[in-house]
Amino acid sequence: MRPFDTYDVSMELVAAMGPIIAKVKRRDVDLSNQLKRAVTSIPLNLAEGAERRGKDRVQHYRIAAGSAAEVGSAISIALSWEIVTASDVQRVNQLLDRVRALVWRLLEANQDRPRTRESAHDSATDPVPGPVPAPGAPPAPRDPDPEPGHR
Repeated sequence: MRPFDTYDVSMELVAAMGPIIAKVKRRDVDLSNQLKRAVTSIPLNLAEGAERRGKDRVQHYRIAAGSAAEVGSAISIALSWEIVTASDVQRVNQLLDRVRALVWRLLEANQDRPRTRESAHDSATDPVPGPVPAPGAPPAPRDPDPEPGHR
């Protein structure tokens, strides 16, 4: 899974959201601003995360996932308030589902786990630098606090 496959689809989503945001803005400026911030946050965090390593990379991907969820909720609100119709957002929902699945796969591929000889040269799935454990050696202990600053 290349992060920029996900980025490319997120940019398709940004483009598809343009007319939806414009339509929402005519009835609810605040909701349209929230939609705009959330949808642009997805590719911005994917791009930044792709340049980071370890937990920092994962955190940016988590933010992108949260922003995608926020876009989905805002679209649901716009549907509930009859600002947009289901046919208005059909393509957006397809792209949003795809982005969410791709981001999930990025998160799965970048979770902290001990390096193995097989993954030592696979930077797409194991970006954490460090020594490769000897065959048969126990894995390095995991940090019991996966969220820094939350002790």
